[in-house]
Amino acid sequence: MPRGEAGLSEGHSYGRRRLKLVQDRLKNRFDKAGIDFTFSHGHANNLISLAEGEDFADFAFLFDALVFLRAPYNQDLSLSERIVGRLLCVIFPDKPGRYVKAMQQFRRGFAAVAKDPELRAEFSNSVRRAAITLDRTDQIVWRPSLYFVLPPRLRESKELREWWT
Repeated sequence: MPRGEAGLSEGHSYGRRRLKLVQDRLKNRFDKAGIDFTFSHGHANNLISLAEGEDFADFAFLFDALVFLRAPYNQDLSLSERIVGRLLCVIFPDKPGRYVKAMQQFRRGFAAVAKDPELRAEFSNSVRRAAITLDRTDQIVWRPSLYFVLPPRLRESKELREWWT
């Protein structure tokens, strides 16, 4: 079967099995760091920076897609997941509030990405090379525009443009 964006079979939504795998990987990552990370009714606890109305399945797809895009350049899956988690704001206490708000708005712009092949392609195309080749968490610069391009439809959002630098 041909593979689509982020390694998903074309024409299929982001399935429960893949969602569970991302949940498990995130939970494992937080367990190792000593952070309580629990899910109830498909949602993570309040450590996750999900904005109101944001679906965890969409967040999980974005996380998994970015890890997949980084794979050819970063063989260390654990490090890649840490970097992706920081870029997409898996947890937010140690990040500038402006960056968190911008990333929440950006992720909201991809609502239903877990089910929509067009949004998947748009997300993949919005990832800049710097997000793919970054190899240390301490090298992250808290400016979303260094790592992601705003797709044309999101550039029209005044609220998002306010946070995007």
